[in-house]
Amino acid sequence: SKKNHGDKTIAVLYAVGDITESGNDGITSDRLVPQILDLAEESDIDGLILRVNSGGGSAYASEQIWEALEQFKSLTGKPYYVSMGDVAASGGYYISCGADRIYAEPVTLTGSIGIFGLIPDAHRLLNDKIGVHTSTVATNKGQFPGLLSAMTPDQRNAMQSYVDRGYELFVKRCAEGRGVSVDSIKAIAEGRVWDGLTASRIGLVDRLGGLDMALADMAAELDAADNYKIKEYPDLKFKWWEEVLNMSSNMKASVVETELGQYAPLYRMARECGHLSALQCRMEYITIH
Repeated sequence: SKKNHGDKTIAVLYAVGDITESGNDGITSDRLVPQILDLAEESDIDGLILRVNSGGGSAYASEQIWEALEQFKSLTGKPYYVSMGDVAASGGYYISCGADRIYAEPVTLTGSIGIFGLIPDAHRLLNDKIGVHTSTVATNKGQFPGLLSAMTPDQRNAMQSYVDRGYELFVKRCAEGRGVSVDSIKAIAEGRVWDGLTASRIGLVDRLGGLDMALADMAAELDAADNYKIKEYPDLKFKWWEEVLNMSSNMKASVVETELGQYAPLYRMARECGHLSALQCRMEYITIH
């Protein structure tokens, strides 16, 4: 359909929840990346605002989303802003840092530029609590640690190297996006969390305001201050079969937790850790007892 001369359409793409590579909930790179690339091909879209509300998650997924947004910028040349909600920290900041402009509320929690490695170790739970003992036979010492044993010194060193590389990449992305030196980002990084007011003062965000301000500013940049439309993504269409599958999965989990009784929290934590990648950019640690 043809637009009237002067009509402009601003896409608002919502990125809400934990950042993972796949799944049904939160921000998943396998869904968000194709959505961003599809928007890059939409001729009816004149600008993009990413609305972020996330404490982070997978470092790998965050990098994939960052790359897709860079593709949007380079392929289209259209304006791309970020509007931060209550939280846009760690991975939530990672996916935001390349925007032309970043908007935050004074009380938004942001920054938390840092990475940590997550390798669950359940050998004490298995050995001491449940009485399950395991042994492993390997042809080399290059195996990555798993749930059944603690990390060896070599594995710990490898993991630290992995984390260091991820941190350097995160800092580099932030420096590129904000147009500043890597050292100036490192001075405010190391996982420190800032409120929006302070983040504005130290250069992590550009303006204090909500989505309405971001929309108004983009409309002005597009010379459409009084004549623009908003199109929201993702398109949330109700799929009854997905709801049935989710209900079935939730019922199964409920039955299992009832049977486990006092061990149910351990089951929940193990199930959660099973879906997490080893390298995490998230604002808060997950405690495993």
